[in-house]
Amino acid sequence: MGLQTTDGGYIITGYTYSDNKNVWLIKTNSTGTMQWEKTIGGTGDDFGSSIRQTPDGGYIITGATDSYGAGNLDGLLIKTDQAGNFVLPTDLAKPIGSSTFFSQVSGIRHRLKRVKTINN
Repeated sequence: MGLQTTDGGYIITGYTYSDNKNVWLIKTNSTGTMQWEKTIGGTGDDFGSSIRQTPDGGYIITGATDSYGAGNLDGLLIKTDQAGNFVLPTDLAKPIGSSTFFSQVSGIRHRLKRVKTINN
């Protein structure tokens, strides 16, 4: 999933695979040249499925995680600043079913009531 950012560039999320899947966050300029990238994940599979730019210029990513929470693809919520650095804890997860995860950021305040902070 990707979208155009307020600076004319693009922000993209999905996953990358090495030993397991990790959330992949990529920021490009307006011509598609990568400015930075971040990977986020633990020992299980984690992936980003939706991303939006927040009013402060940062990003909010939703997806699913097998690394945190109860396992079995719990919901994942990540908030970053403009440079992709974490603003909130890297994982906010609660079991919501093996095939269900956040796919839209709209209405996220309502959904936050169903989310539990996981501390490492």
